[in-house]
Amino acid sequence: MAALQGLNFVTNVAYFAMTANMPELKQYLTPSFLRRLEAGKVTILEDGDLFTGIFEANPHSHDIVRQYRSFLNVAAGGDMDVLVKLAQKWFEQ
Repeated sequence: MAALQGLNFVTNVAYFAMTANMPELKQYLTPSFLRRLEAGKVTILEDGDLFTGIFEANPHSHDIVRQYRSFLNVAAGGDMDVLVKLAQKWFEQ
């Protein structure tokens, strides 16, 4: 549970921190982005201190972020098909 909550928090914070100073993106907001934005708003504005504390207290937080970074590196290398195949495992029956 700590890995999932920590990863969810860290990815939202990094995602919104990266895009916060990109006002030109507002013209491209999609329904899926708006859903993510609304969910992130509560996590960051109302529960930011709580989730930061949980993340910092979790001895596995940095390792899970390093693992996530390795998947981002796969995306940066242009191998999205690999990530999609791995992600599809969530939906196998």
